[in-house]
Amino acid sequence: MKILLVGISAKYIHPSPAVYLLSAYAKERYGIQSETVEFTVNQDEEEILEEIFLRQPDLLAFSCYIWNYPLVQRLCSRIKKLAPACRILLGGPEVSDTPKETLCETMCDLVLSGEGEESFSLLCLALIQGSPLKDVPSLTWREGEALLQNTGVCLPNIEEIPFIYQDLSQFENRILYYETQRGCPFFCQYCLSGRGERVRRRPMEMVKRELSFFLEKKVPQVKLLDRTFNSDRNIALTIWQFLAEHDNGVTNFHFELAAELLDEETLSFLETVREGLFQFEIGVQSTFAPTLEAVRRRTDLQRIAAVCQRLKKKENIHIHLDLIAGLPYETKERFAQSFNEVYALEPNQLQLGFLKLLKGSGLYNNREKFQFVYDETPPYSVLATPDLSFWDMVELKDAERVLELYYNSGRFLQTLRFAVPLFPSPYCFYRDFAAYLKKEGALYRPKSAESQYRFLYEFLCERFPSLDPREVRERERFDYCSHERQRKPFTFFGENPAHKRRKEISDLYDSSLLGEWYPPFLSLTGKEQRQRSSIEGFSFDPVTGEQTPCLYLFDYARKDIWGNGKRKKLPERLK
Repeated sequence: MKILLVGISAKYIHPSPAVYLLSAYAKERYGIQSETVEFTVNQDEEEILEEIFLRQPDLLAFSCYIWNYPLVQRLCSRIKKLAPACRILLGGPEVSDTPKETLCETMCDLVLSGEGEESFSLLCLALIQGSPLKDVPSLTWREGEALLQNTGVCLPNIEEIPFIYQDLSQFENRILYYETQRGCPFFCQYCLSGRGERVRRRPMEMVKRELSFFLEKKVPQVKLLDRTFNSDRNIALTIWQFLAEHDNGVTNFHFELAAELLDEETLSFLETVREGLFQFEIGVQSTFAPTLEAVRRRTDLQRIAAVCQRLKKKENIHIHLDLIAGLPYETKERFAQSFNEVYALEPNQLQLGFLKLLKGSGLYNNREKFQFVYDETPPYSVLATPDLSFWDMVELKDAERVLELYYNSGRFLQTLRFAVPLFPSPYCFYRDFAAYLKKEGALYRPKSAESQYRFLYEFLCERFPSLDPREVRERERFDYCSHERQRKPFTFFGENPAHKRRKEISDLYDSSLLGEWYPPFLSLTGKEQRQRSSIEGFSFDPVTGEQTPCLYLFDYARKDIWGNGKRKKLPERLK
């Protein structure tokens, strides 16, 4: 029997680990041979259909999520018409909680619910051997006109979950996903993990061995799938210490965690790790107590704020904070307050998400109680609530577009630090800037780098006629130079003060002074220094606001996670 597992990701950089895990587990545990293939939702549907049909599978299995389910439904229908004898199996979070409904709305034959490694292998064995399907746990299937559903769950032993990255050739230029545990001890009602499932952990020696593989291969980024990585403080600290001790200077590890669980010992240790080694995603979701209670989110907001401020001081760990708009009882005004309070913590990224009623989540099961107005097709976005109108939601989504382009890109750091305090609140800035872009017909259309800077400049000058345009231009030019060499200046930036001092700057590269002021240049020749950096002059200091001309060195060979080069203000005597 020819078995084909298909993963369809949102983007190429995001692989589909589920299909590799199922295939590897079935082979290692039961000797079952299968093939895997991956696509993205952006690929041509005809191309995907052709690639699948070319392989002529007897069993075709799709891993289903909100981003790929409509495409999977269409593919099922077309494949059944082309190859009626092919059995189609669906699994994954999008179909696990509604298996009979899935059979009714698609042309699939079988649905597996929950974790699939063991049940998928048992299903394959049953089909190969001709055994009754009634013995396959977590399976729902079609038998004639009847829809049959098996009871029982067969969770795989987490120690036997295979490590799927021995061959990295198929994961080149992609984020690698890894899990040290399954399950979550918390009960957040918007999340599919919020069912209080027992946490099962891989043995520590196995975890260390597998993490060592990533370090040895110097992969760029590993994203941990653990829902609350630090639910056990001691285990989390042990893993972090191991990664720091074996740091290769390259690999970045991304963790989703609960900030309030970080104790003093852990925080003291985290202050010592290499810049860029760790990246933390912390879900705040809301700062409104009734909302947090409604979604069963146990959150100590004061503790989260204290921890984030502590972590930010060292600037060695990239901090993502998350908010969700559309949760129960939170009005637009109250959400704006949540936004302002989280923005004040100055995370490296502020993710403004919008509630989706995922099948099987607590909020989905109580959707009538909370009177959600939502899309009944993926991704099940909430359109309105009793406390948040459709037009309120539109305003929030417009603000989120600006937040993503200007704040989360990391390309406007100094300009935003100057501009946002000019407004009554951070939310007011993003709301009003979005309204300005909408008026100009530019909110939804792609914008070149120059137009991004120009729109922000023109918005601020229009909003504050008494503002000295130089205050904006110089900060924007600093932000631009932080990210890349200024080859062709934008016209509205005005004259570059460094142009009058070209010989002085050139002489600096040919002297030993730069190495004395900036140690990373000590061992480099003048040519090597020129190739990796630029020196730019400013009529005032865009970082401190000091109104004295200054020079900054930008080192593009040493960039942060946003792509901004390391900067160094050169000594006073060079003004």
